[in-house]
Amino acid sequence: MFDVVRLSRPVGRRGACLPEDVLPLKLALHRLGYYAPEPTTGWHPRFDGPLAVAIDAFQKAENLPNDGDCRPDGPTLARLNQRLGGGRPAVVETDGIAAFAEAA
Repeated sequence: MFDVVRLSRPVGRRGACLPEDVLPLKLALHRLGYYAPEPTTGWHPRFDGPLAVAIDAFQKAENLPNDGDCRPDGPTLARLNQRLGGGRPAVVETDGIAAFAEAA
């Protein structure tokens, strides 16, 4: 059973994403096989190209509206948590990136 992802703000191309939302989303999509960090930058708390591709691919695979965003109350996050199987809330410290990468 994997951690449940909780977002405080939307994560996507349209706005400023919070680091504490981006890292748990990256980890969740990685665990489901959709996200892989760029080899040159590794795991970091910023929205990046691989995360955009991962969100798009997940939305398409799950027949969800393909808007490229993951919102706190949206269908993408709900389905993501369903696929993860639920569990305890994901808590990732933004300055604990090394621990985050090891968990993946």
